[in-house]
Amino acid sequence: IETPKTKAVNLLKKAASAAHSKGLAKLAHEISTYDGPFDKIKGMMQKMIFQLMGEQKDEDEHKLWCDMETEKSTESKDDKADKVALYTRKVAEMDATIKVLTKQIVENNAKVAAIMEYKDQETMLRDENHAEILATIKDSTDAQAAISDAISVLKDFYMESGMIAKEPWEFVQTRSRRDVELPDSPATWDSSYTGTTDPKSGADGVLTLLDETMQKFSQQEADCKVSDDTDQKEYEQDMANQKVEIDETTTDTQMKTSKKDAVEEKMHGMAGVLKSTSSELDAVEQYLKDLEPACGTGDSSYADRKQAR
Repeated sequence: IETPKTKAVNLLKKAASAAHSKGLAKLAHEISTYDGPFDKIKGMMQKMIFQLMGEQKDEDEHKLWCDMETEKSTESKDDKADKVALYTRKVAEMDATIKVLTKQIVENNAKVAAIMEYKDQETMLRDENHAEILATIKDSTDAQAAISDAISVLKDFYMESGMIAKEPWEFVQTRSRRDVELPDSPATWDSSYTGTTDPKSGADGVLTLLDETMQKFSQQEADCKVSDDTDQKEYEQDMANQKVEIDETTTDTQMKTSKKDAVEEKMHGMAGVLKSTSSELDAVEQYLKDLEPACGTGDSSYADRKQAR
């Protein structure tokens, strides 16, 4: 049969186990081994009640501290986690901006290099074309001079032969204007020539052909000069346009370089803040883990322990 004493001991042991109270366990042990009057036991129980109240007060204060530390640390962890996410996103955005600017700067540099190469090629082609035109103009000028001399010699010959009437003032001349003498029968003359054909008439007229040829060379010279002037103007305008393009691209590169440098500096600062905040977040998370052994519920809750007391 379970006696009141045994029942009290068992209740105390159960309560001690539920409340994790060493004091209750000690009381249960003392009661189970005590053989004295019940008044002494009542005193021991009263003493234990005070001890349990003290334990509850201590646990209340400890729980309050745990709740405050946990709440404060959890809020800090959430705040720092939000900041880490924000800083990480900003660093990623700035890094993307830097990569875009770097790509654009490289493209601008390549564009300027291509324009410079184009200018060099166009300048070389222009110089070559100008040299060819000058050579053609010289050939035309030389040809005109040669034809002019030939016309002069033939005119003198035809005048002496009577094929061309002399001007009144020309009768006083006794020699060719260029002192050129032709043989009586030039080897280059056609053997069928009779001297009766007008050298200026007909498709085969020598003087007419020479005059027309000289006009063609004269026209060629004029066309070459006009073409050269036009090419030079177009070249100069093209070079001016290319210079504007280079200046605009260079200015754009300078602006992008300045912006890239500024973003890089800002990103480095943000990366430092991110690293510091990440370290603080790690510390808070570790602190919350360290609180678990001291503030954790274990195999019973605070409410269960309080009820057991």
